[in-house]
Amino acid sequence: MGLYRKISAYYDLLFGLSAEEKTYFAGLGFSRNERVLDVGCATGGLALYLSDLAGEVIGIDLDQAMISEAVRKSSGKAGVSFKALDMRRISGEFGDTCFDLVFCTGNTLAHLEGPEELDGFFSSVFSVLKYRGGFVLQIMNYDRILDQSVSELPPIENASVKFKRRYEPAPDGRLRFDTELTIRGREGVIRGSELLYPFRKSGIESAAARAGFREGKYFSGFDRSEWSASGRLLVGEFRKPGSVK
Repeated sequence: MGLYRKISAYYDLLFGLSAEEKTYFAGLGFSRNERVLDVGCATGGLALYLSDLAGEVIGIDLDQAMISEAVRKSSGKAGVSFKALDMRRISGEFGDTCFDLVFCTGNTLAHLEGPEELDGFFSSVFSVLKYRGGFVLQIMNYDRILDQSVSELPPIENASVKFKRRYEPAPDGRLRFDTELTIRGREGVIRGSELLYPFRKSGIESAAARAGFREGKYFSGFDRSEWSASGRLLVGEFRKPGSVK
């Protein structure tokens, strides 16, 4: 059983949408005629929030358990739908120039297996975006993790759960992401492991440029603070150029 299937029932306790994230996304200035794709939507928290701002939101995730939870949460809500889909298949599924905005947050990008897949994903995002459409991504700041040899992230801990996260270098250049989830009041620990590719900012910049995006904007968080090699996150914003006539 994969890591995300194991934790899907507790995902919102670990990674609920923060007030800072809500402020950031609301500040992007949506309109009711816009169509949005949320790649790696998990249990649908961001997609559901965006559905109150945009016209139509589609959330995709590879893990069926995550999608099932998102569908349950969205029952009866108009303007939002969810589908189990590999992020590498979006252009074939949706076609060209059909979304105004694409989001890929929650460290989803790191599940690609390397630079070749990163190039393919950026090209797919560029393809499905309308002219002048926007793309926002967020991953961990792997420049910091690699340069400072970070082996453990601070635990996520609240009244309901405790979630430990560790990194271990893998032979193929990826990082093994090992987790331990403890549920308060229950015996035992839910353990999981995933391989993640630690994309540096320079690699993301190169992939974006090759896909056709103009120079991106980079931040260290959803507070839009200037990106720093020592920051915790990398948030990138990109814009597809207008049609050439």
